[in-house]
Amino acid sequence: EPAVYQIKLPDESAVGKGHLLLRLHYVGDVARLYLGGKLLDDNFYNGRTFDLGLTRYAPDIYKQPLVLKILPLQKGAPIYIQKEDMPDFQGKDTVGRLNSAEIVQTHTLTLSVK
Repeated sequence: EPAVYQIKLPDESAVGKGHLLLRLHYVGDVARLYLGGKLLDDNFYNGRTFDLGLTRYAPDIYKQPLVLKILPLQKGAPIYIQKEDMPDFQGKDTVGRLNSAEIVQTHTLTLSVK
């Protein structure tokens, strides 16, 4: 059974301009992000964040909540995760949770190559 979260982004004017990412810190097997019932992206857990570029989904992404579904990771699952990225199962057989979500503004700098 997946853990389900609703994520309401602030108004588009409150987050500013530029390249924006929704950064999700989670643990689980697979995280899937939906908008209006449509799958936007998914991510297989590897210890890193799940980043989603917001620009291509504007303005719709600011008008309704996102739904995040995290399928639980089974203890001893036959997948490779680096030792330092293995989640704490806290004495349970599975783990699937969102730890935090944030919006990150990115900048692009074009370099000249000679």
